[in-house]
Amino acid sequence: MHDVEQAFERWNKLYPGKVVMIHGGMKPNDKTNAIERAKKGFDECKVIITSSVIEIGLTMPYLRTLLVIGAEKYGAGTLHQFRGRLARKGGHGTFIMMSSKNINETNEDTVHRLNILKNNTRGSTIAEEDMIQRGFGSQNNKSTAQSGNLDGVFRGVKVLPSDITELLNTTTGSQLLKPRRDAKQ
Repeated sequence: MHDVEQAFERWNKLYPGKVVMIHGGMKPNDKTNAIERAKKGFDECKVIITSSVIEIGLTMPYLRTLLVIGAEKYGAGTLHQFRGRLARKGGHGTFIMMSSKNINETNEDTVHRLNILKNNTRGSTIAEEDMIQRGFGSQNNKSTAQSGNLDGVFRGVKVLPSDITELLNTTTGSQLLKPRRDAKQ
């Protein structure tokens, strides 16, 4: 929130009265007013400074450029949601992911995640690539882990979507459900 407010002050010096700030810590009425100003487009608002609250589906119909500062802090799905805010009324939008670190100082997994977004636009492809990188999350309702790299059902084995597809292509459904004879009851 502090970074958003500082950025707002800096940009407001460049475009006095034409900068809108939106973040989750705002009073509901102030946030609603800011969103309405932003939706009116370029005559009312030239720059929107926002926290990740923009991910939740705010429609800014005239938003044409989105710069995410500290993109390495976000998951592939969140970055895809940010990008989805662009050009909602049609036309072209520019999505820029800026890392807080020099790319040479960023770990390989993070660079890979950012490249998933650079190279793909379909949400299903992004989700699959992200899952391949991070692994499955927990399906156990008692677990607090929501992201990948868990052992889950296949302890110690990394299972990829292609493994499941291969299993389904080589095994009929009835074989998958048939109990083993040597299984203890």
